[in-house]
Amino acid sequence: MTEMARMKFNQQRYEEALPFFDQAAAADPSFLRARVGKAHTLKMLGRAAEALAIIDAVIAENPAYPLAHSTRGSALQALGKIDEAREAYERALELDPANALVHYNFACFSALRGDAAETRRHLELALKYDPRQNTNAAVDPDFDRFRHEAWFEELIAFK
Repeated sequence: MTEMARMKFNQQRYEEALPFFDQAAAADPSFLRARVGKAHTLKMLGRAAEALAIIDAVIAENPAYPLAHSTRGSALQALGKIDEAREAYERALELDPANALVHYNFACFSALRGDAAETRRHLELALKYDPRQNTNAAVDPDFDRFRHEAWFEELIAFK
């Protein structure tokens, strides 16, 4: 179920992904990845406050789960709480400095803020830890302002 949810999410078919995340979370409430995936999907659907409530519950249960902090950052950013969002991303990196998804999400955060240097640094690290993230970055609208920069094109090139 989670793989189907992630596939739909990566295809930006968020409404279709949501029931799969719900099913995975219902099947195993301790499976944090499904709950975090649901929260991230809700954020993408413009339901950041709902996403934040789910994420805060996940963090209360497991404060050491880096993807929860990263998703918290994304929800906070959507709510316009930029300083709190940065803190959440930084906390996620403290917990797991080699997590590709955390770096990817931090790169998205930075790109939306127009910070080219920070975007590049975190995207480079995301791709170092998971080169397959170039597929997502190639179409992710968060990177639109940098899409035609030479450094961006070089980073996401299919090698």
